[in-house]
Amino acid sequence: MEIPTSHPPVNSGPFAGVRLPARLAVTGMLAAGVWTVFGPWLPGGRWVAVHLFTLGVLTPAVVGFTAHFTGSLLMTRGEAKPPIALLAAGIVGTLAGVGSTTPWLSGTAATVLTAAVIVNYVRIRRARKATLQPRWVWMARRWERAHGAFVHGAILGVLMAVGWLPGTWYGTARLAHLHVNLLGWGGITLLATACMFGPMALRTRMQETAPAVTARWTSRSATGLTIGVLALLATAVGGDVGTALRFLAAAGLAVYAVGATVVATILVRTRATAPGRHWNGDAIVLAIVVLAVASWLDVIVVASAAWRYLDALGVLVIAGTLLLAIVGALGTVAPWTFGGAREGRDQVRESLQGLGYVRLTMVAGGTMLAATGAAVRSLPGQVMVLRTGWALIILAVAWSIAKVARHALTPRSPG
Repeated sequence: MEIPTSHPPVNSGPFAGVRLPARLAVTGMLAAGVWTVFGPWLPGGRWVAVHLFTLGVLTPAVVGFTAHFTGSLLMTRGEAKPPIALLAAGIVGTLAGVGSTTPWLSGTAATVLTAAVIVNYVRIRRARKATLQPRWVWMARRWERAHGAFVHGAILGVLMAVGWLPGTWYGTARLAHLHVNLLGWGGITLLATACMFGPMALRTRMQETAPAVTARWTSRSATGLTIGVLALLATAVGGDVGTALRFLAAAGLAVYAVGATVVATILVRTRATAPGRHWNGDAIVLAIVVLAVASWLDVIVVASAAWRYLDALGVLVIAGTLLLAIVGALGTVAPWTFGGAREGRDQVRESLQGLGYVRLTMVAGGTMLAATGAAVRSLPGQVMVLRTGWALIILAVAWSIAKVARHALTPRSPG
């Protein structure tokens, strides 16, 4: 028998499969930071800044991590490889098309991007049906529903981009688009995955009843969100019917908020029993808590038609929930991906832990400032408050990325 003479790849590990999606997400983070600061002078302005996050950061993160965990939890590794090339082409083309006001390019690229998400959905579904490990089948189902939310959000986005929706329907489609992407594509994925990934990041055991409770309530949350989004879209009919549909939307979103609160409670209790302090785990716990709070505030906004507060809610969900969770997730997988052998993993973990709570505080504080600046337009120095908040968020995220990147470029002994 021939004896291999080569060593395993340096920087390989159990999370090596998320390396490419993570790189794409990190690139999106950096670009989103640039557009947030210099948006007024760059093509597309604020729209590109927001979609650089939802498409360039959130989408590769969701696709990459769900593909990875489909293989590892359902014991079908390799059955759900993320379609990175298709994903990257769709993201770049969509942003370029809308940023340059080229409807045909944005529509074509959005179709390519949606196809990439559908490919990932099909692979997750195929793995779920083939698995002999039933414990985590419910989680794969939630990922499937989150992928479905993305597809519906993409359809609404394309209809708005190409100008096929009249005025009133454009406004309600935008509301539905925001909810289905942030709370569905991002939120449902996060709520379901946190049951398993949160304790992993905290380096502790999950509660015995956590999977069953999370499975039940994330299903209800997904259904509540579906009702809420459809009702929001239909409020375009106006009049008393439109008002009744708005209250129905608020009721559906309230079910979603209950589910988010249940998951947040489980994670807070898990954190209370965890040994030691781990900034990356606490970032994920805080992200879920913020999502629960933002969900209840969203219910109030929709029920009262106080649409002026939507920007503030967007800050809470984008920065205080999804961005914070992604940074925490990167901090969790980095030691396994770039640490090599056990000693190297411990060194990377200890390095990332250093001043981790300072960075976490910067993101939390910056989120509160930015949300306050977006909500209270009459606040003295409102623009400065808003900019200071985003500056803190961007600096903290860039700091975390720089620390991870340093270890990614450091050769280590293979594990």
